[in-house]
This record gives sequence, structure tokens and C-alpha cells, in this order.
Amino acid sequence: MKAFIRSPLWIAPSQGFVDPKNEGPTNFYYTQEEKERFRKDPDMFLEYRKRIESDMNRTFDTFLKDGSKQQSALVEFAKLMKKRLGGNEKLAAALTPTYGVGCRRLTPGPNFLETLVKDNVEVINDEIDHIEAKGLVTKDGSLHEVDAIICATGFDTTYKPRFKLIGSQGTSLADMWSDPDAIEAYLAMAIPEFPSYFMFVGPNAPISNGTLIPVIEKQASYMMKFVDKMQRQQLKSFAVKPEIVRQLNVHHQKYLRRMVFSDPCRSWYKAGRAEGKVLGIWPGSSLHYMEAINDPRYEDYDYEHQSNNMWNYLGNGWTQLETKDREIEDEMDLAWYLVKPSQVLEAPGS
Repeated sequence: MKAFIRSPLWIAPSQGFVDPKNEGPTNFYYTQEEKERFRKDPDMFLEYRKRIESDMNRTFDTFLKDGSKQQSALVEFAKLMKKRLGGNEKLAAALTPTYGVGCRRLTPGPNFLETLVKDNVEVINDEIDHIEAKGLVTKDGSLHEVDAIICATGFDTTYKPRFKLIGSQGTSLADMWSDPDAIEAYLAMAIPEFPSYFMFVGPNAPISNGTLIPVIEKQASYMMKFVDKMQRQQLKSFAVKPEIVRQLNVHHQKYLRRMVFSDPCRSWYKAGRAEGKVLGIWPGSSLHYMEAINDPRYEDYDYEHQSNNMWNYLGNGWTQLETKDREIEDEMDLAWYLVKPSQVLEAPGS
């Protein structure tokens, strides 16, 4: 077996990497007894989940270039990788990067390094030039004969849509974003000149800033707030203002210079380039992003209304609650705004 590895890559100690001094959790298979306990004890299950999520949310400062966690990670990752390579000095030197831990997306790779030192495995570090009938030819002109090729790269992560998407000015998004340096989005969800259009995990989303799935759920909540606003206020369309997006993206790139994501490594965070604009990372933690989108800045958008008077949505002067109260003969709570004093004084999150 031949493994073509054209450039070094940091291999994380485990799939659940949190602390560079800790090899992380290794149990990703749960027994039937454990699963049953999770089902029967939701409080315990929630606490277990919270512990994992909290640990994931503590990883972001590892990616600060000059941070103590990054310096520790550089030492510990190199040591652990060499250990997993059986102390092979030549392979360790070839596979250990000089850029920061996290410049490229961290790869868990259970048993990957251990496999590379087996007798039936050959590691080839030269870049592949082309493929011929008998195998692969590397840049040095060598032909490596193989029976089968398994590709583990080559994905297009430049955010260009796979379908035709035309904006309000008649421009195709794929054309508009053909130059990676021209890619800009609003809070990883909206694009100027593309009204009423949202996307999940767009440019500069917190893809490696901590836990991701809750971020996607928060994005869905953000989008639903706009759906509700459109229905209630009879909006025809909404579009984020270009200047708002421009300023936001200036902030992104200024902040990200402090992070290892801007180090000189070829990464999909930078559209496959070693240098250039960082497109794949939010300038902050996942929690920071979730808080930023929790309350939509509606003022950042331009709106088109369904009627000439934007206030027509006020209707006949009664709420749906009052209408329903009349229908069921005075059974609705028309004093919903009254609460106990303790609830009024209660601090958020307490």
C-alpha cells in the first residue's frame, strides 16, 4: 500500500481532542447498558452531553498564535505523533508541520499514523503530477504502479453553489464568488443582492471554533425569526445592506490575523491556498457566534413591503389573541403581561 502525503498535517490525539496534554476520550462505542441508562435518566444524559460540549467550547483559545495553549499543543502534538509513528525519525520529520496547530482543519485519524509504519505501507511525500494507465506519476517523474486509487482530497470548498443562483442585479453567485478574495457574507448566512436568501454554515461560520451542530440550530432559529417577521409585517423581501457586510468582513480579517488559521499552510479555510483571505472561520468562539446571532440586527437589512403603506399589517386593531378569546367566550389570558415580582427581577440565565 502506498500513502501519498504531499504536505505535513497535524494529527489530533483523538476525535475528542480538548487539551494538548490529554490524549482525549477513546470510547466512542456505548454498551446497551449505557444506552439504556441514558434513556432512563435524562438528567444524567444531559449532564454527560453538557460536559462534552463544554470541553469542546474550551478549545478556541488553542488557536491563538501566541497563546500558551498553542505553544503547548505544538510540543505535545509533535511528541504524540512521533510516538504513534514508533519513533521513526524520518517519517516524523516529514509529517510534522512547521505551521501552527489548527492552521489546517485538525484530523483525528485513529490508527492512521500507526498504519504508516507497517511493513506493507510506503509513504510518498512528493506531489502527484498526473495519473497514467499503470498508476500515479509524481513531480520527480517516478511512476508508482497501483491496482486501485482511493482519493481523500479534491473537494470544492469555495462556497460557490452547485446550482444556478441569480441575484437581484442579474449576477450569478458562482461568478461573483469565482475569486476567493471576493467572497463575503453576513454572519455566515446572508449575501448582499440576494434577497430573502439564507444559507447554513456559509463563509466565516464557526466551523472549527468549538461545537458546530448547536451553531446550525441557532442559525435555523435566526432564520425562523425572519420568517415570522415576514409573515407578521407582510414583507415581500429583505436583503442585507452591502456596506454592513463590507465592514463586518474587514473586522473578520483583522481579527483572524491573530489566529493560526492565517498561518502559511494550504488549507480549505483559505480556499486551498497557503496565503490569502481566511474564509472558513468565525473571528471568535462558537459561543461568541451564537450570542452574536441570538438577537437579529434587523436594521442591517433593507425591506420591500407587500403594499404601498408599510403599516397596513396592523390590520383591524385587534390581536389574534383577542379574536380567539371572543370565539371561545372569554377563556384566553388577556393579562399575559402580568408576572410575579420575582420573575421581573430575575436575572437572565440565573
